[in-house]
Amino acid sequence: PPPPPPPPPEDRKAALMALIREVPVARDAVHAFPIDWDALSEASLGRLGAWVGTKATALLGSPQPAFVGGVLDLLKARTPAREAEAELGAVLDEDAPDFVVKLYRTVILEALKARRGLH
Repeated sequence: PPPPPPPPPEDRKAALMALIREVPVARDAVHAFPIDWDALSEASLGRLGAWVGTKATALLGSPQPAFVGGVLDLLKARTPAREAEAELGAVLDEDAPDFVVKLYRTVILEALKARRGLH
């Protein structure tokens, strides 16, 4: 079904805060969360790419366009978080678990926002 119409601006902030509280925090809960991949649009992927770029630069010390592209490819392939963590471990070492939890929390939030018309 199409997303509902966006709420008025004053309700949008409250709706986003409520939505954020729905996103799991614990690693196992993030890994187990059923992501609505169909809700993610090209715009969502663009926002995720920008997020990955910022985090990659912070973790690796310089812009990493190939890394960002690789992460987006994993997301486009609907790769489960556990598999993404294993694949990204080769680049991120001990930072991979935290990065993947933050990444997938962001993916979950983007999907929930899209599904509820909060973009």
